[in-house]
Parts: sequence; C-alpha cells; structure tokens
Amino acid sequence: MIGFTRRQILGQAAASALLAQVPESRPLPTPADTPAAAVPGPTALEDPLRKLRAGHPRLLLLDHDLDRLRLTVRESPLARRLHADLEKECERLLSVPPVEYRLNAGRLQTQSRRAIDRITNLSLLFRLTGRDAWLRRAVMELNAVSNFRDWNPTRFVDTAEITHAVALGYDWLYNALSNDERGWMRDALITKGLDPALQYHRKKTGWTRVRYNWNVAANSAATLGALAIADDSRDKAVELLRAMYESAPYGLNTFGADGSWPEGPYFGAYTTRYACLLLSALDTALGGDLIPPGMRGIEKSGRFRAFTLGPANRVFNFSDAPEEPSPSPEMFFLAKRFNAPLLAWSEARVLDKISRADPLHLTWFDREPKPGPPANTSLDAIFSTAAVATFRSSWDDPNALFLAVKGGDNQASHGHLDLGSFVFDAGGIRWATDLGGEDYTVSSLPRSSFFRVKTES
Repeated sequence: MIGFTRRQILGQAAASALLAQVPESRPLPTPADTPAAAVPGPTALEDPLRKLRAGHPRLLLLDHDLDRLRLTVRESPLARRLHADLEKECERLLSVPPVEYRLNAGRLQTQSRRAIDRITNLSLLFRLTGRDAWLRRAVMELNAVSNFRDWNPTRFVDTAEITHAVALGYDWLYNALSNDERGWMRDALITKGLDPALQYHRKKTGWTRVRYNWNVAANSAATLGALAIADDSRDKAVELLRAMYESAPYGLNTFGADGSWPEGPYFGAYTTRYACLLLSALDTALGGDLIPPGMRGIEKSGRFRAFTLGPANRVFNFSDAPEEPSPSPEMFFLAKRFNAPLLAWSEARVLDKISRADPLHLTWFDREPKPGPPANTSLDAIFSTAAVATFRSSWDDPNALFLAVKGGDNQASHGHLDLGSFVFDAGGIRWATDLGGEDYTVSSLPRSSFFRVKTES
C-alpha cells in the first residue's frame, strides 16, 4: 500500500462496495456524443421569430404575472421574506459605487456576476413596487457596464454574463426607459455582446462546440439578448436563434438522462440555471418555440442538486465545488415546470441557512413549499453519467447519516484526480470531507499542480 493515503484506500473501498449496487444493465458513464445537426420543424427555423411576443417585457416574467407574484408575497411567509431581503439589498445598493471594469487574472467574473445580481434585483423590485429610486439605480448600473471598453470577449463566459444582465435590464425596464436610454443599452448589447457571439457562431468554434458549461451559458445569454432586441435588429436575432438551435445541444447533451453533470455540483447548478433561463425565455417570448434538442436531462437536473446536498446543508463538493451550497433559484423553476415538489422543499431548506437570496428565487417562486419531502422520495440515488452514488438515513433530520462517493472520469472538465473520493456526515458534522476547488487566480502555475487536484489530496 506504499504511495496510497488512508483516505484513498477508504475511498476505493467505499466506491467498490457502493457502486457494486449498480445493476449490470446500467450503462457505464461516458461523455455525451456530439449531436447531429439539429433539424426542427421547417417553419420554426425559417422564421424563428414567428411567435415573438409583441412589446416588452417578454423575458421570464411577464407583466400579467406581477399581480400573482404580489399576492404570493402577501400570502407566503417564504416569498414575503425573499421580497424583504431583496428590498433591503436594493436600499443598500443606493449608497455603493456601480460596477467597474476590473480584471482579475484575465477574468471579469466578479464584476459580471455583480452586474447580474444588481440589475436583476433592482429591475425586479422596481417592477413590483414602482419605486423610482430603484429604477434610476438600475439604469446607473446598466450605464456603467454599457460603457465598459468591452465585456472581455477573450474569456467569453464573462461576455455572456454581462449580456444576460443587460438583456434582462433592457427588457424588464423597457417601458420606463427613455428612447435615449433604450438606444445606448441596445447598442452596447449588440456591439459588446451579440456581435462577438456571432463571430464564434459563424466560425463554429470555441464555446459553440464544447460540451460543458460555457456552451450552455453563452447560448442562453445570447438568446436572451437576441430576444430582447428582436424588434429593432430582426436579422441579427434570427441568425443568433438559428445558431443557438444548432450549438446548444453540444452542451445540453452532457446532462445525463438522470440529470447529473460530470463537472460536479457547482458547475452543474450553474449550467442548470442557464438551461432554465433559456427554457423560460423561449417559453415567455416565443410561446415555447425553438426549444433545442438535448433538454432530456434538464427535467431531473434538480434531483442531482438535491441528492448531492447533505442533511447538514453541505454539498458533496467534488470537482472544484465549494462545500457551502450556492443559491439555486432554478430549483423553483424546475419544481413548477416538472411538478417536482422535492426540489422546492430542498431549496427552501437552503434558503433557511444562507444570508441572502437570488432575485430569481422570487421571479420563479410559485407557492409555499410543502413541509418535508414527498413521502415516496428515495433515500439513495445513483447517477451514472457523473458516476456518483448518495445514501442517507433521513431527508428531514439534520443529524442524519449521509454518504456520497464518486467514480467518474479524470479527464472531465473541472475534475480532480479523485476517483473513489467520498464524504460522510453524521450528527450534523462532516467527518470525511473533500477539499474542494482552488481559487484559479491564486497562481499562474498549471491547475494540475494544485494540491487539491492531485491524488494526494
């Protein structure tokens, strides 16, 4: 056993014992096949905008949904708390500087995600309350990112995230904006977001043909942008929507039929959110038209999140995932669309323990989650695509036993050399843990040199 740590030996033993329970007929996990060229009904591709909803807003949350949401805020304790938390954040934002162009190790990620959060929060609360201060502050944030010299297209996921933020702000605030404000927002959205996306699509290169999270995020964000400006730039919107239909299955097909994602729970949740944004936008703007192939795993993707979250609110954090769960408002969207109450209950438990919600939690809120998981919910699950097995003694006891173990593929994006890695919770404590991911900006050394990625960890 020279050269092996005690953790590795225990992990391999646990993996062998647990994965032996997989039925022989269950296929071994393999990367998704590259999809064939997507061929929808001829009418949809000939005119992707044939069902475009007239006017604005048309993305995610329509004006006729607002009264229902206001009623839900009055009647649901959780929705009322979410609304109060988001109002508090809007008040805080009135006294802080707007986002600024600041790269960290070539990444604009901190600013792009700050822009998404601020613009979505302020725009949503303005729509619900009509408070002018929040409208003006949202416009200030939109002006700040619109004046960035670029949206960091060399790391296109940054461009995608700012495109997402500006598309929502432009669409949601459209009727309260001046013609001048609409103009500079639209120009920035096109020149700094959509035109760079089209350059990739026309060459069929980069993220347009990869099988991991960038593909889904970039296609979703470009679709939000295309639908937002479709009235004024119809030809560009049509080209982007057709390109999305061909490109998005490369990423979406990486979801297993069981809903699991090989990059781990953190990037699985990120990808699921963007898949839900895409699905929701196509629903509200196009009446469900042009939904791309490859969505088969989305229905169960929330299940992967729920089952890899332990009873003490700690994630099975393999493949660069943090142990603390990040907000996942897509769980509410999935719960409603696919009638999966476990997902809403699971996310409500997370919200009980985190400091602040995401504005999409309220956007996609349907009704107060029922107390406790559905009675027929299994305690155990095996996710073949990600080669993960999870086992627990109870769903609603924070002191329950929880064991999760992974096999997988060491070549998976964001993966570690950790086949056989496992975590174990009991009595509200994580007794066997995974070190999780390293901060990518701490060193210029290759990622493979990080201790957390190596077999020794």
